[in-house]
Amino acid sequence: EHLENYGESVIDDLDWEDVQDLSESSPRRALARFVGYYSKIREDQSWSRCTATAVAPTLVLTNEHCLPVDSVVVNFDYQSESDYDTLPDLRDEGFWCTEVVISAPEHDLALLRCPPEENGGQVVGDALGGYVDLPVDGVPNLVSGASIYLLHQNCYYEDSGSCGWVETDVWGEAVKKMSPGLFLQYPLADYSLVDGGDFEGGGGFLHDADTLGGTSGALVFSEQTHTAVGLHHGGSVNGNKARYLGDIFSDIPQLLTEIAADIVEYDTEPCIDNDGDTRGSGCALGEDCDDGNPNVWDSCDTCKDADGDGWWVGCDIFET
Repeated sequence: EHLENYGESVIDDLDWEDVQDLSESSPRRALARFVGYYSKIREDQSWSRCTATAVAPTLVLTNEHCLPVDSVVVNFDYQSESDYDTLPDLRDEGFWCTEVVISAPEHDLALLRCPPEENGGQVVGDALGGYVDLPVDGVPNLVSGASIYLLHQNCYYEDSGSCGWVETDVWGEAVKKMSPGLFLQYPLADYSLVDGGDFEGGGGFLHDADTLGGTSGALVFSEQTHTAVGLHHGGSVNGNKARYLGDIFSDIPQLLTEIAADIVEYDTEPCIDNDGDTRGSGCALGEDCDDGNPNVWDSCDTCKDADGDGWWVGCDIFET
């Protein structure tokens, strides 16, 4: 179903999970810690919401169409409806993210800063114990049919009258969700050909992970590597739309510069990942048993090419 009023799509039957129901060891659950409920508050006290993800110690990434607003609060604490205020290291009222660092409508991207001086001296990355390490050294290439997932803050409008998108209760009932799906098509020759398209020209990709209003700004992750590959920003009857991070990095080099500078200034233990598998010392997804081999991070004892023929078994992944 395509819910016209919400500008997003549930593809066939609703297929998403509460993050709290994922296993404790799930990489998706680990990454979901950095996914925030972005509440847009205006001078007239009207509001709406998006999803924002911490990508550096004081920086969050979301969609440009979630701007402009008079103030932005991002709360990372909504694991479940009964778990809103149980993480003691997070500010109960969320983080004020008031500085627009980058506004790039051509990719529907906005990078916001949550200044420590406006948040009681607290750094978002310190409170969360990290942030999503974007694949700045190379975004994985995906083929049609590859498994992906989104991490976002949402709830189902059909089942809840207080889902919290345009309700008077600012926080509503939206909580952290994981939506699995497939990578459908890249590149799109012309976004204007996609029903509901709002960007002309080339670029972007389609996926079929379920979304609803409020998912905007969520990162799309590869199921195989748990690496971010895209920035979701809208839905249509033909599939949901995202911008490929490889194109974003190429077109907006300032994004990488700002993230790198923020890590240098604020991160006491930055992620050191020498082989590009998003694991390593200080990385959100954990340590890497061999930081010179992108095919292994846990499986160093089992990943073998016993006969030297170039075929390996027992590895976490095999790409190179």
